[in-house]
Amino acid sequence: MAAIWNAALVLIWGCQHSIMATPAFKDRWKNTIPPSIERSSYVFVVAVLTAGLILLWQPLEFVIWDVSATAFGASLTLIYILGWIIVLVSTFLVNHFHLFGLQQSFENLTERQSKEISFVTPLLYKLVRHPMMMGILIALWAAPTMTLGRLVLAIGWTAYIYFGLRNEEKTLLADLGDQYRDYQKTTPMVIPFVKP
Repeated sequence: MAAIWNAALVLIWGCQHSIMATPAFKDRWKNTIPPSIERSSYVFVVAVLTAGLILLWQPLEFVIWDVSATAFGASLTLIYILGWIIVLVSTFLVNHFHLFGLQQSFENLTERQSKEISFVTPLLYKLVRHPMMMGILIALWAAPTMTLGRLVLAIGWTAYIYFGLRNEEKTLLADLGDQYRDYQKTTPMVIPFVKP
């Protein structure tokens, strides 16, 4: 029962991400709230649902593997940390403050004209199209101790990431056209060195 509960929490979390990220929802939402806080309101709802997921998560302690007391376990811990570093670095490569809605709110408060965001592929974005998601996947699966609860989370978020990226890619293609289509042809989606 706890596994079903946890899977439902992941599903709710993923549905919010997917629905609020659609252009149709964003357009309707901008008619309800000031457009300058659209992105930050999305991030706020993500934070609330993430907190809910953490607080309501039911532990499933059954151990699938435990290599924490080995050199391999220490390596997995370093890989796990690397995954989160990749996520953080990736946010700054594409304008961390714009990604979290802070820049839009600041520009509105100071009555500055927002600059057009150009399509760029710095550093990690030359390796994969979605390095943030690559980092999350690394962190999910680089587990020195894999319990059933963590496995449910890893499977659920991995499924969401691939589902969510399919939708995000459609939006990026619609927004960027041939520029993004060419990028798709030369750069893997999430796994480096895999032919697109």
